[in-house]
Amino acid sequence: MKTWIKLAFKELKNNKSFSIFFILNLSIGLIGFIVLSSFSVSLHNHFQINLKELLTADMVVYSNRPLKKEAIEIVDQVLGPDKQESRVITFYSMLAHDQHTRLAEVYAIDSAFPLYGQFALENSGSDSVNNISQKLHGQPGAWMTKDTAQSMQLQIGSKVKIGKKEFILNDYVAKDRLTTVTNIGIAPRIYVGMNQLKDTGLLDFGSRIAYQRYFRFPLNTNVKSLITELTETAKITFKDDVRPFRVMGTERVNRNLNRIITHFTSYMGLIGIIALFLAGIGAGYLFRNYFRKKQREIAILMSLGASRYQTYLVFITQIAFLGMLASLLSLLTSIFFLPILPFILRGIIPSDLDVTIGATIIARTFILGALGCLVFCIPTIINIHRLKPLTLLQNGHSQTKQDTKYSVLRIVSFFPAILLFWLLAVQQTNSFERGSIFLGGFIGVSIILSVFGILFFYICKLLSNSTNTFLRIAFRNLYRNKASTFSCFIAIALGAFLINIIPQLQNGLQEEISRPSGLSLPSFFLIDIQPEQLEPLQSYLKNQDVKLSNVSPMVVGVLEKVNGQSITETYHEGNERRRNRRRERNLSYRMELDASERIISGVPLTTEIYDFETQKPAEVSIAQGFAEHDNLKIDDLLEFDVQGITIMAKIVNLREVRWNSFRPNFYILFQNGVLNEAPKTFIASIPKMNSSNKSKIQNGIVKRFPNISMINISELVDQILGIADKVVFAINFMAYLSIFTGIMVVFSIARYEALRRGKEMNLLKILGASFKDIRSIISIEFGFLGFMATFFAIFLSLAASYILSYLFFNKLWQLKWEISALSLFVISTICVITALIGGETIIRQKASTILQHD
Repeated sequence: MKTWIKLAFKELKNNKSFSIFFILNLSIGLIGFIVLSSFSVSLHNHFQINLKELLTADMVVYSNRPLKKEAIEIVDQVLGPDKQESRVITFYSMLAHDQHTRLAEVYAIDSAFPLYGQFALENSGSDSVNNISQKLHGQPGAWMTKDTAQSMQLQIGSKVKIGKKEFILNDYVAKDRLTTVTNIGIAPRIYVGMNQLKDTGLLDFGSRIAYQRYFRFPLNTNVKSLITELTETAKITFKDDVRPFRVMGTERVNRNLNRIITHFTSYMGLIGIIALFLAGIGAGYLFRNYFRKKQREIAILMSLGASRYQTYLVFITQIAFLGMLASLLSLLTSIFFLPILPFILRGIIPSDLDVTIGATIIARTFILGALGCLVFCIPTIINIHRLKPLTLLQNGHSQTKQDTKYSVLRIVSFFPAILLFWLLAVQQTNSFERGSIFLGGFIGVSIILSVFGILFFYICKLLSNSTNTFLRIAFRNLYRNKASTFSCFIAIALGAFLINIIPQLQNGLQEEISRPSGLSLPSFFLIDIQPEQLEPLQSYLKNQDVKLSNVSPMVVGVLEKVNGQSITETYHEGNERRRNRRRERNLSYRMELDASERIISGVPLTTEIYDFETQKPAEVSIAQGFAEHDNLKIDDLLEFDVQGITIMAKIVNLREVRWNSFRPNFYILFQNGVLNEAPKTFIASIPKMNSSNKSKIQNGIVKRFPNISMINISELVDQILGIADKVVFAINFMAYLSIFTGIMVVFSIARYEALRRGKEMNLLKILGASFKDIRSIISIEFGFLGFMATFFAIFLSLAASYILSYLFFNKLWQLKWEISALSLFVISTICVITALIGGETIIRQKASTILQHD
């Protein structure tokens, strides 16, 4: 065996060109896999290590209203005396300073917060905990980030008004541990002391407030069992009543974070797998040509006594070794690419994330490098099975006919590559179902592109009859060299397909978010409007020539039963759908549907005012998404608890709601007369207006109605689109890596085709062709190949993106022809340049020099 391994390495040394291009080709495909895997693992490890500091406690008990005495007693009884406790109240409110106002998320904390970690303040980093706490609790102090302060022209010592009370900005938050995943939010965060909330006027009825209790336990406490016990005790104690609180521990935070990370990286990971697949195609082609050149030597070895097993061993050793070298090169190169994704996604991932290549990824890369290239070379290696040494030595090539056994073996030889591809897809998506769907979709796209490839060969055959000599030679080369042409075609087409499928969906979504068809986005969205404020607010806006639009009452209720069956009867902790049903819902009523709504099934709500004396179920309209999520359908009977009053309702229609309209919309709408007398608040919107008027109106409302929160829709839309652009750019980065891998395949194939056709090129030179003429032939050949592969890929990407938009994005598709046209030109040009570079060495050699070797 040692002799055969030595022979394998000697052959690689004697074929340096093949070895170098094989390694380069495969390493490029591995780079995307390494970078994305390292990013994903580093992000997961970052959250895992900082889990308790992210939550700032071992457990959180939270509710939408202050806990009653009975609920507090249950919490204290189950959790025991050996605990540390901190309380936090959060809500949204408007900040005001001079002529500057903006919405903020207020965190009112007590002196014990946080239980894990600490605040990093720019001006008080060395102060004691008591001194830092005194700045919030000993006076009406406030902390916020410097960026937030600068947006309102606030400085240390400036006064900022929250509700009816003024607070003094006495420090900047340098690092906020409560920003668990990203800095994304509809408003920045501001910290104040809980004992300073008095006199703000923001804790009245109707305000959307969250009450949270944080707990820290002694080391080695089984927090998971405490969460289970507390949840079960609350369920038994309150039975059919709405549980007064919910419980969250670090495990649930970790589960949520893992889900976010998975969604965030899965798609990019799948594109990385495609890049690896393209590299595999290139590696397989290079090895195929290498194997053909070595057939006579194989025949000599077998004639001298080498068995087929020993011959297999030589090639498998070579492939595995080259794969290991490619893995090493890709690992070293990936170090320079690691900062790219954190840079692209800055602002939506933790700023202190350190992306590193772990030992597991290193091991996986070496295994994938050796195993991955092997599975792509198996269809070529099995040709050893049918080689006839005597025939090869006599004729220079094998003329054996394909027997049934070999045909079956050849078909089976493709299965390892498919299996590896599927396993990688499942690993990236963490789902057998999604991995299988991706594999099926990829195979489907590959089959369609293969059909296009066959059509491409037919076109080349027709064009090969051209009277122009250069065109005739170029198209005949494409038609006759089907293996190399097809490999290039698939590699380029898959990369171009990935690049072009995203822009169409992205453009449609962006247009629908920023400029929804048939609708005008409002300037502001107003919440927490008290009933007694509605008329004064409308009068103020009328005096400013502004109309308060889409005024909608909002009543809090709980869905208790569906078709007579209590939700709690089928409730269990693992059933997320049932658990979501038990939560409080915002209910509303209106005389007619908004422009952003339409009935998709059923009949409109009756215009008659509901009469309680009839005891008939009230009519309700349900949003389609909510109905699908909770498995509700027309004619279902629902039982609601609204402020202690039981209300029966019947679903009469399902509505499609365009939530991107940013108008007041609800999952559940009642007929008029049911909720009219229930305690309520109002939400509304203010139509689009110019920038100068927006600032004036916002400042005026905050001054007169400090409890009303205003969401600036244009800022929110810009933030959403900015985040989407970053994510799409990151996805496109992986797509560009795929097309770059495809271009490397073109380069490798062009170079090897030039070497293989060296005799043909020199014959053309002898017949009078110049260097320019040969370059023209290569340019036509690979330019047409790149153009047609990209053209077919664009056509398929447009069809695929339209189907995806139809199935998943409510037909939000819009043609972005500029991207398609640009990619068609750029990819075709790159193919020409790459092919010319790949064949330049052979082109410039003298004909006599090469012919002498023959």
